[in-house]
Amino acid sequence: MNHGVLLAIITALLVSCSGSAQELLPVTPPKFAASDGKELPIRYWNLKEKPRRVIIGLHGISGAAKDFENLGKKLQEDSTRTTLYALNLRGQGLDPAPGERGDIEDEDLWKRDLREFHEVIQQRHPEASIVWMGESMGALIALHTAAGGETQPRGLILASPIVSLDKVPRKQQTLLRSAAKICPICRVSLKTLAGGSFEAISGGNHFDQAEKNPYQIEEFTFRLLDTVGSLVTRMPEQARQIALPVLILHGGQDPLSNPEKVKQFADNFEGPVERVLAPESHHLLFYDISRTTMIHKTLQWLDQANF
Repeated sequence: MNHGVLLAIITALLVSCSGSAQELLPVTPPKFAASDGKELPIRYWNLKEKPRRVIIGLHGISGAAKDFENLGKKLQEDSTRTTLYALNLRGQGLDPAPGERGDIEDEDLWKRDLREFHEVIQQRHPEASIVWMGESMGALIALHTAAGGETQPRGLILASPIVSLDKVPRKQQTLLRSAAKICPICRVSLKTLAGGSFEAISGGNHFDQAEKNPYQIEEFTFRLLDTVGSLVTRMPEQARQIALPVLILHGGQDPLSNPEKVKQFADNFEGPVERVLAPESHHLLFYDISRTTMIHKTLQWLDQANF
């Protein structure tokens, strides 16, 4: 059966039997409708009516659900009973409200979206184990939401998590916090903050590549950047509240995460943790030189955890 037809049929069944305010809308491309009426586009790979497990993917800042493309395509070959859904986050480049792109009023909006999306996926696939996978900023959202305890996945995959602000000068941190209080909706570009260059994959300036993306955001509000910074600084304390199986993937050349800091961060978890370091890779692990290894390690971990 065509995947698009299957998606529409399952969605129709879900909507007809659920009184929830959230739903997946049967449109192309499909969308998730949050309880406040916000409709966020999603993408999916290896769609199955009865998968063994489902991964919910959360992308990074100025990214999009399509960032999980390399992992998603591999599922059809190496993990045939795993379905991947990726949510385009509110406040990012595919937010349907152009005026809200590059901004977030409160971190709880991200967390609520993830909880509600999880509930919809759980209704749709009641027998499947659900694992959350966040990349970069998405890892922050996934961890903080899980630590809240209201909704729990079976496991967490944190790809390139930013676990400290040690790479950001203290003066710049102070200026950003002050700016967020004085003019929260004023904006600045990540390129300006990074000094014009950022190597997210080997041998390339991330900003030069990102400018070609249709979902690229030129500038972010001070309050969004301050929110992300706050999530980062609270990562260790949030990790101490997690007893789930956790997989941490990070690159040895990541300009945002010191491998030693990530190692220290991993020690905070109560449950079993596996940490995989790609020594030669940078921030975007699934697109860098070790992408095949990182994808293999991810699927291997899922199988070993027996979700």
